[in-house]
Amino acid sequence: MDCTKVKETLFLFFDDEMDQTDQGQFESHLAHCPQCARRASYTQQLLIVFRRSCGRQVAPTALRLRIVTSLRLRRGGQTLH
Repeated sequence: MDCTKVKETLFLFFDDEMDQTDQGQFESHLAHCPQCARRASYTQQLLIVFRRSCGRQVAPTALRLRIVTSLRLRRGGQTLH
């Protein structure tokens, strides 16, 4: 994994949404790249502060349904207006 890919996948890593193969490559890259390790550390600290200060909010059911429906339609090549 290179520096560009690490930058693109930082949030996947910290949100625990990265597959195991990519996660291993990500961690290996951080072990050998001080610049990316600093960026990852900064991002992690930022996310900790953000999560502590913002709390978890649950979207209303109707909004979640509209979002899921919209995503399904877009994947099918359609868009909502």
